[in-house]
Amino acid sequence: MVASYTVPPNEEPMRMECWGFEELGYGLVLYDEAGEELAYLAYGSVIAIEPA
Repeated sequence: MVASYTVPPNEEPMRMECWGFEELGYGLVLYDEAGEELAYLAYGSVIAIEPA
């Protein structure tokens, strides 16, 4: 999967490859192939999560 997101003040979308994600109360946690946390993204910054 590929997560597309923005981080202020950068308005250009950034992308991060991940193997899975979990929805939390106010954002998403992205996981790598080993199940380790890669990043936390607030819902307001997430554009899309798409197949790689």
